[in-house]
Amino acid sequence: MPKRVESTGFAAQLKRLREQAGLNQDELAERAALYKFSVAKLEQGVREPTWATVLALAAALGVGVEAFALPPAEEAPPRPRGRPKKAEVEEALVPEPPRPRGRPRKAADTPAAKPAGKKGQRKRKEK
Repeated sequence: MPKRVESTGFAAQLKRLREQAGLNQDELAERAALYKFSVAKLEQGVREPTWATVLALAAALGVGVEAFALPPAEEAPPRPRGRPKKAEVEEALVPEPPRPRGRPRKAADTPAAKPAGKKGQRKRKEK
């Protein structure tokens, strides 16, 4: 895998100018008479351009070569990654009581519905 060259800012400027022009990498490559992979490698910072390439890109983008040397305009800071934090509620929430575990009992199985006596014994029939 090719290593990235220490970015001089050209890669970021090229991508910013291309996006401002409303072009994708294929269209820019076609206008500048370059291969689309060359444009991609320039934007990734893998390759540094020759002067002839800078001139071709500037003409294709409709800007002067000095546009590549200008610092980028201040942009909004990138949004943090991940899920946004929940908004804090001003009122304290009352937690719900824990739900009973297991299968719910039938009405006949409740202790109040069962007659008092020993387990497993049947009532004797009286004669």
